[in-house]
Amino acid sequence: MNYEKEMFIKNNPNAYASLLLINEMFHSNMSLDYISDQFNVLSNSLKASQSGMIVQKRLLQNNISQNVLEEFSGRDINGHIINADKYKGKVTIIDFWASWCIPCIEKLPVLHQLNERYRDRINILSISLDRNINSWKKAVEQHNITWDNFCDGLAGRNPLVVELNIIEIPRIVVLDKDGLLIYDSKNDDFEVDEFMETILEI
Repeated sequence: MNYEKEMFIKNNPNAYASLLLINEMFHSNMSLDYISDQFNVLSNSLKASQSGMIVQKRLLQNNISQNVLEEFSGRDINGHIINADKYKGKVTIIDFWASWCIPCIEKLPVLHQLNERYRDRINILSISLDRNINSWKKAVEQHNITWDNFCDGLAGRNPLVVELNIIEIPRIVVLDKDGLLIYDSKNDDFEVDEFMETILEI
């Protein structure tokens, strides 16, 4: 099967389908070196495309990333415990926000769209850095945040906040099914919905 894919990519270096095949390799047991070799077969124009750049960055980040899905826990608006175990095995979007952060609120429609479109394939977790629990609860209800969310409540000392060095918000990161960081809005020059569309649909 791998030989057939290799031949297809080799014979179709400018085909979007070749990029699709390479993207699927991230979900297999193929080494990053092998995936990189296949990516290098693609035409320069395909590698330079928006989707090509995302796959290229994913290669680079997988080479340097460590598992950042630290043990953590929090309580949602109904008092139910949320912990790290739930987010293992699926691509997970983590949104760091606060009720007083206008740019954070402006990002919520994008998360609503992603939740509606991919809810069966991804997890979304919003972590509020609000110091006022009531302000957080009010914002959750006002903006109809139905996916998992909790308020840090540790004044920025939650393990995920510390691990990812969250000092400015909004900040959105994406972890792969193994907990590896594959997207960070702080460093990437494309939006999270563009990234998710590429890794889930190309």
